[in-house]
Amino acid sequence: MSLYHTSSIDREEILNLVASVVMACPNLERLVGFHTPYNFSFDRLSHALSMKQKLKERVWLLTGNADDDFDGNDDELSNIYYQAECDPTERFLELNSSHPNLTTLVLHQETYHTSISLNFRAIIGTFRQLPSLCHLSTSGLSASSFTNMTLNALPPNLKSLRLEKLPGINDKGLQRFATSALSTSLESIALIDLSISNLVTLSHFLSADLANMKKFTFSQDNAPSLLFTENIPLFQSQTLEYIHWEVRSQVCPPLKHNTSTLGFPFPETEPTSCLATSLLSTCIKNRLFPNLRKLRAPHDPQGLLQAQCKPLITEMSSEDVPTRRPIPSDMMHHDGMLSFS
Repeated sequence: MSLYHTSSIDREEILNLVASVVMACPNLERLVGFHTPYNFSFDRLSHALSMKQKLKERVWLLTGNADDDFDGNDDELSNIYYQAECDPTERFLELNSSHPNLTTLVLHQETYHTSISLNFRAIIGTFRQLPSLCHLSTSGLSASSFTNMTLNALPPNLKSLRLEKLPGINDKGLQRFATSALSTSLESIALIDLSISNLVTLSHFLSADLANMKKFTFSQDNAPSLLFTENIPLFQSQTLEYIHWEVRSQVCPPLKHNTSTLGFPFPETEPTSCLATSLLSTCIKNRLFPNLRKLRAPHDPQGLLQAQCKPLITEMSSEDVPTRRPIPSDMMHHDGMLSFS
């Protein structure tokens, strides 16, 4: 991929060479490490990949301008008659129409290209053409491309879902999705920079109703809170094994709820903490996550989540101690994560 970006020769020539290799591989399942921007115009690589019926993974980096393809067209008839091959929606659907074995789909929109947007039909139509799809990642799609209606029309039987920087969805849409049959098959979900404002939304994902959930990721700048008329929800899961929790700003409005029953750990003399982090810490302490083994918390300024964890065990060499007990394999970590006792 670095060769593509730094090469002195024409990038289209490199693209065509890779396309030729793809065409020569009838059983190709995935193209690794070479993902070029797609600007809604014809290119040989996208065409070659669209013909691979055994493909299992497809990454779309949406960029460019959907109208660029029409700039050099002098045929005045094109302004009168509809041409499906020149319609960005129809073109995208066609490129995704022959992948019955595709299990992983990535749709990433470059956020600084606001002139491009896949419409509802292009996105949902693509999903419906992929019967084996079980891993989906969407990021950067515009507010008109990916809305609450799109979210609640996702394919069933997804195992993992990543939603990142999607201004078209809100708490209401996420709550509806989390409580629908569409979410029951999920084993992993990532909610990244979605500007979630309500704790109730998170409680629907950290819920005993999602009986297959094993991995949960939540990351955004602003701390979610509650309306003064809402009761404090619980976070809980009997199956969750991993949590990535990253609320970059712990500032939230002063609490006016009765939190005594949950035992929040801050006296009145200390500053108000993020209610979401406090609630997660308390629920972990109260053993509402019995299978939780790993927690990643890059921003935990008051150490609430740290207090619920024990340090990782570091194996000592035979020269350090004459005898030692073997460390169980499930306690060996090399990624800097905290481990629960």
